[in-house]
Amino acid sequence: MKRSLPVWPRAWLAAFALVFAFAGSAAPARADTLDTMLDILAKAGVVDPAVKDAKPLIACLIQHNGNPAACVDVKSIAEQQGKTAAKKFMPEDPAIQAVVGIVRAANQRDWLEVLELTGTDLLFQIACKAGLATTGPMQGFICGGLFKEVASLAKPVVHEVLVAFSSSPPDIWRLITAVSDIDLACKLTPDFPGKDEACSVFGKALAAIGGAAADTAKYGAKLVVAGADALENVLFGSDAHMPYDKYYALYWLPWFHLATTYCITAQDCPGLGSLNDRIRGPCVEYFDSHNQYESTAKKTCSDMRDKRFSPGAKSMAKAMIGAGEAHAGLMRPWARTWAVEDYGKDTLALRRQTFVSNCEVSLRKEFPFPDPDPALCELIKKMPLFSEKGYQNCMSDIAKQSPSPSAATRACKKAEGSFVKILNDEKAAVQKSIQDLVAQGCFPPAGWTAKSGLKLECDSYGGYGACLSSLKAGAEKQHCSVNVAKAEAKLAKSLVASLGKRCQFAGNAVTCTRPWKVEGCESLLASTALPGGLKPQLQCKGNLADYQAKAAKAHQLAGILNGVKPVGSQVGPDGRKEGIVLVIPGEAHCSTPGFDKLGIKCGDVARWKTSVAADAALQLGHCANDPARDGSDDPCYAMPYQIGQAIPDATFKQPPSVVPPPSTASEPPMTARAFPAQPRPSRSAPLQSPLQRDATPAGSTSQLPAVQAPPQQRMQAPTARTLDWGAAGAMRSPPPGAMPPPPAAARSQPPPSAVVASAAAASAAALERELAAASCTRAPARGLRFACTTRAGFDRCEAMRQQRRVEHCAMTR
Repeated sequence: MKRSLPVWPRAWLAAFALVFAFAGSAAPARADTLDTMLDILAKAGVVDPAVKDAKPLIACLIQHNGNPAACVDVKSIAEQQGKTAAKKFMPEDPAIQAVVGIVRAANQRDWLEVLELTGTDLLFQIACKAGLATTGPMQGFICGGLFKEVASLAKPVVHEVLVAFSSSPPDIWRLITAVSDIDLACKLTPDFPGKDEACSVFGKALAAIGGAAADTAKYGAKLVVAGADALENVLFGSDAHMPYDKYYALYWLPWFHLATTYCITAQDCPGLGSLNDRIRGPCVEYFDSHNQYESTAKKTCSDMRDKRFSPGAKSMAKAMIGAGEAHAGLMRPWARTWAVEDYGKDTLALRRQTFVSNCEVSLRKEFPFPDPDPALCELIKKMPLFSEKGYQNCMSDIAKQSPSPSAATRACKKAEGSFVKILNDEKAAVQKSIQDLVAQGCFPPAGWTAKSGLKLECDSYGGYGACLSSLKAGAEKQHCSVNVAKAEAKLAKSLVASLGKRCQFAGNAVTCTRPWKVEGCESLLASTALPGGLKPQLQCKGNLADYQAKAAKAHQLAGILNGVKPVGSQVGPDGRKEGIVLVIPGEAHCSTPGFDKLGIKCGDVARWKTSVAADAALQLGHCANDPARDGSDDPCYAMPYQIGQAIPDATFKQPPSVVPPPSTASEPPMTARAFPAQPRPSRSAPLQSPLQRDATPAGSTSQLPAVQAPPQQRMQAPTARTLDWGAAGAMRSPPPGAMPPPPAAARSQPPPSAVVASAAAASAAALERELAAASCTRAPARGLRFACTTRAGFDRCEAMRQQRRVEHCAMTR
């Protein structure tokens, strides 16, 4: 049978909630969560079904905290796509904003807000059926089987129940207040050891203070006054005995505090028996003299003792001891802070005293025993046969009814050992953290002493961040510092290790000898978040003079291979030399198109061979394989398989007749006035982007003097700012009849140098090994042609063919 909740004993029952502290009980939504929520709201009739078509608009508003101005573009795009909902709903539409409010509250796990915006039915569906990960005790309760016990109650009641479950363990007193039913409150509370006994304490405590008959109007001072009136009736001639509850409140309950202290001191409650005898004797005399037989009077007073007073005192003692233990657990955050702040100091006695004092204040508030009232003793003076001794005995009893130490103090002292254990555990955890921090390079600073408290100086930003995190229970910035010079040096070494070759650390800068490495350094540095709000002092610099000179040389060699020859020059108005170059069409079609402008690629291998064989200055080595994008040391040929192999089906663009001369040391390149600048790659790209961009030598070009050439043969040269020399001098063979073929002597030039031939052979062998690992074999005596037995191998071969590294790929079964 259920017991309804009396009005008075809220403060007492609040204390019992601590018994439940021994019961134990956040993640983004899945991708389809928004769709599911919209379906739930639409089926429930909360929103127009057409709102589902406005999902992009809703998603945008959720991302921007409901700001309509941030989502105007989304609406415009949807309208262009013909979305009906986009034309019907505006970002500030109340229907849209209502959905946004519900979804945002659900994503933030604000279930009280969801309840207010929807109701109990939709609360359950959104919290448990929309794909949201279950986090926190409140959502766990909503999605558990017991929520149905309160789902049918009024929304304010459900609200109070959810508030009770906002922490773990739940606030049992708030539950009782909300549902007005002790049994239901205990049913809703998660199981824990001793739960049944703890729930039974509520009933016994209620009985001890008068049961359902006791309330605010009948307890405390008012109850005592009412009892005093009844006592006057006893003294001045009333034969009827007072109600049992009133007698209990007047003569038994004032001793309840003392009885509870006996049971807190020891489990067998030493002293309780003699106290019961002292109270029961006058009780039997009273009821025996007021219309009860002696046997009936004895049974009445024995029932008050055995069914109310003694069980109530024992249960109250258990509750207060449990409350003290629970309070020790609640002090763990303080213990964690003290473990940091008191490190190296002997403050245990002080912290024990602090715990007992804090605990006593809490338990006195949660377990308010009735205060004895001397007014009862004053009534003795009105007796016809007044006895001073009787009056003094009464006042002595009043003093005994307020024991010292109090029940709260005794319960807290009993829990003191648990608090000390918690404090020692936290101190051990801090010590372990310090050992871990030492391993990360955090040490006491120079001149440190134990009186200085906990102080660590870290030689890396990672160690500093770990220190702040480990000691955040205290004033972490007072305990953690960083040696900026050492931390910057470690950060620089980390950057250099990530960037690889071409970069080194000196001073306060990472200096790189390749422009794309400089950009990579800047990108890495910009993406580095330092702890404690610090900003890196490190800089990224470039030392590019040597690379630029070599890139200019590579460009010059590509021009020579393409038949670019200077035929004259003059000094321009700005003091620079302006030159005229002669282009002989039909040469090797060479350029430096890659990110590394030292790598030369030529399209017409046959003519390239002829040029290389004829000029020792053109006999360069082969560019090594460069997966790390470190670049070459010197100009080289970036032609993995073309060396020694002709490309019969090669086609090239028609070259211009006049191009600017390459930049050299003796003749400055042309200025950029005649040519528009090409856009420079952005430096705000993701981390890997800078390592994938082209970089070129610094230089300049000047405006060409007037040269009569067909308009279709003109081309734009790269500027000094863009440094894109890739197309300079590149050309396509002229159409038939446009120029006579080269003389026979030119076609029968000797083969290229042994260096080039050796590089070609090594490249072909490397390709063959690479494709052999992918189940592809090279056709004998047929050049770089491969047959593959697996699809993966064929795809790999095709990728190489598109890169012009192999000639032909075939799939065989």
